[in-house]
Amino acid sequence: MAKIYFEGVVYDRADQMPADVRARYDKAVEMLPDRDANGVPDLLESDYTPGGSQPVGGAEKPGLPEPGEVLPPVVDAQTVRRVQKAARLARFGAAGIFFLVVGCIASILLLVMVLMRSSGAYQLAMEVATQHPKAIELLGAPIRAGILVNGSTSESGSSGEADLSIPVRGAQKSGTLQVSAYKQDDVWNLSYLILEVDGMSYDLTP
Repeated sequence: MAKIYFEGVVYDRADQMPADVRARYDKAVEMLPDRDANGVPDLLESDYTPGGSQPVGGAEKPGLPEPGEVLPPVVDAQTVRRVQKAARLARFGAAGIFFLVVGCIASILLLVMVLMRSSGAYQLAMEVATQHPKAIELLGAPIRAGILVNGSTSESGSSGEADLSIPVRGAQKSGTLQVSAYKQDDVWNLSYLILEVDGMSYDLTP
C-alpha cells in the first residue's frame, strides 16, 4: 500500500497520525479523488506524480487525463482549515443575526405592552377590577395584573379607543379581563369590562 504524504510528513498508515492531524486528514480524504481505490487520495500518496504512470500497491497509477476530462482541484490541509474557519464564521454570523432579530422583536413587544399598561384604559380597568366585590370573590384578594397584555389602544388629542385583554391573578385563581374603553373629553370610560374565570364570564362594568 502506498505511503501517505500529508502536511510535510510521510506515514505508512493513517492510524500513525496524531489525533489532530488525523482529523484534518479525514477531512481532506472526503474532498480528494482516489482513482486507484486504495484508501489513500491520489494527491496525498508519497509516490504520486501528476501526469505520470507509476505502480502503486501493484496497480498502475493513472497518468495524463483523457481528452475532455476535468482534473479535480488540489486541496491541501491549509485550504481545508480555511474553509472550516469560514464555515464557522458563517454559522456564528447567522446565529448573531437571528438573536439580533429576536431581540428587536422582543423589544418592540415589550414597548407595546408598556404603552398599553400606561394607558388610561388599562389603569381604569384594573382600578375597577381590583375593587369589584365579584372579582375579589372569584379570584381572591389582592388582584394583580399579569405581564402579557394583548390588544390595542389609540389616542388622538382628547379622544381615544382601547380594546385590551389583561391576564389577572388573585390569591385563589387566575382569570382574564376583556376591556373595551373609549376616551371622550380627556376622560376614559368603560364600554364593558368582562372577567373570564374557569370558562365563565362575569360582567364587571360599572
